[in-house]
Amino acid sequence: HEANKRNLKDLDVNGRLLAALNRHTGHPEALMAASKFLRIYLSDDDRRPGVQPGTFSRAREIGEDFQNGALRPLFALLDSPDTLANVKMVTSTLATLKAVAVNDHICKHVAAKGGLDTALLAFEAHITDEKVAANACMLLKAVSRNDDIKRIVGKGKGLGLLL
Repeated sequence: HEANKRNLKDLDVNGRLLAALNRHTGHPEALMAASKFLRIYLSDDDRRPGVQPGTFSRAREIGEDFQNGALRPLFALLDSPDTLANVKMVTSTLATLKAVAVNDHICKHVAAKGGLDTALLAFEAHITDEKVAANACMLLKAVSRNDDIKRIVGKGKGLGLLL
């Protein structure tokens, strides 16, 4: 419920989550648990009438600051050889990146700071896995709301992977 997510935010879960992501960069299991929480925390799952979800504001708070936000540790996790060898971890990380990429500023970070290239490498490495392909495509769709990123995807290997 949205009220629970707001209560968590009031208890500084954003700061605690970001601290955990940045502190545990060498511990994939901890990052996977934080990623799962992040996806649930950023989901718009309360469809009751009159409820205004804070999904996008939470994602902006967590994703816009590249140095201290969620993107940098998620990129590092996806870029790890251990992660790339693990389909479940690739799927989870791609899904989490998609949940965080809610606005143009964050999408530009994904493209400019190496996240798009890393996601495409992970997609290519597991092209035959349905869950990886689905999550990679959803991430590409999310970041491609920006026309410049569409061009990057089209000029690079993204278009070939999609086809």
